[in-house]
Amino acid sequence: AFLPATTSFYTIDSDNVIISTIKKAEDTDEVIARMYNVKGHNETVNVSSYFDIQGYKKTNIIEEFPKAVPPQLQVGKFAIETFSLDVK
Repeated sequence: AFLPATTSFYTIDSDNVIISTIKKAEDTDEVIARMYNVKGHNETVNVSSYFDIQGYKKTNIIEEFPKAVPPQLQVGKFAIETFSLDVK
């Protein structure tokens, strides 16, 4: 897909959380977003996308045990979190 220079496939609204990985899930057609919190307090993160995100799930680092979560993703202090995004 082509994007203008001012558009991103994915963005987040927190300066303290960094997306380290965006990839296709191993066993589904969803997209995995792995992120980590660089500060010593919990963060709420909203993910925006060029694509339509229809659902959010929190998984473990090897993409097991997905659990539906609200779009306001919670990333604990100094935590590495893995989320599965249902993208259309």
